[in-house]
Amino acid sequence: MMLFALLLPDLVRLMIKLLEDARVSLFDKIFIAGVLLYVISPIDFLPEILAGPFGIVEDLLLAGIMLVRLVGNPSNAEAIQEHWNGDPEIIPKIQRLNQHFKRFLTRRFR
Repeated sequence: MMLFALLLPDLVRLMIKLLEDARVSLFDKIFIAGVLLYVISPIDFLPEILAGPFGIVEDLLLAGIMLVRLVGNPSNAEAIQEHWNGDPEIIPKIQRLNQHFKRFLTRRFR
C-alpha cells in the first residue's frame, strides 16, 4: 500500500498540469478540480489522522478513478502522457485497465 501512496504526489502534480492544459475539456477540468480539492482537503471519509496510512486509500482510489476516466478520451490521454512525471509504466497500465473495463461493460450490458 505504501507503494501506491507514493503515487499520490505524482497524481496531484498531474491534476494541476491538466487543469492548465487547453486540450482538457471544461467538464473534465471541473471533475479534476473536484478530485484535487478532495485529495488536498483535510476533511476525508477516512481521515489520515484517525486511519493512518489507510486514510490515503480513498484519496488514491478517487484519483485513480479520475485517471482511468480521463485516459478514455484521446486528447486527455495525450495530455496525460505529456504531463506525467511518475513511473512511465503506470500510464500504459491504466490505459489497459481502461480498455478491459470498457470491454467488460460492453459485454455486461448487451
